[in-house]
Amino acid sequence: MSYKLIADACFISIDTVRGHIRNIYEKLHVHSKGEAVAAAIKGEIV
Repeated sequence: MSYKLIADACFISIDTVRGHIRNIYEKLHVHSKGEAVAAAIKGEIV
């Protein structure tokens, strides 16, 4: 989903979505959606 769709569905601002995504990436030690998907496929994310 795009950040706008996520924001609309959760009734929050796009900036809030960006902040949450940034925090998730930090916890997963990745820098992008692609890296997160690759890490999940490799089984690095549990």
